[in-house]
Amino acid sequence: MLDAVILSVCYEDSGRYIRDTIGVIESSVDCKVIGLVLFPEKDAFRSEGKELKIDDEEFAEFRNYVESAIGRNIKIYRLQCSWEIDDLYENVLDYFGDDCE
Repeated sequence: MLDAVILSVCYEDSGRYIRDTIGVIESSVDCKVIGLVLFPEKDAFRSEGKELKIDDEEFAEFRNYVESAIGRNIKIYRLQCSWEIDDLYENVLDYFGDDCE
């Protein structure tokens, strides 16, 4: 069983950057990127203290854009959504299967 990686991404990351980062990670170490977790704010480092939360529509657009750019099905989760993080937890357990019991 390959090790698993959960990659943290930002709203401003380009699809090519995410795709290339996944490629570097998976070619450098015997592992598989099994999920992406999106930081919950846009432009967090330049927002000058303003909250710039990513809404549902922006998340859907980001997800579609990234899925298209990376060319494979890797689920994307929102850090601020507890039910999505619970889903991520379950997917990690499913990935490792019997190794988790």
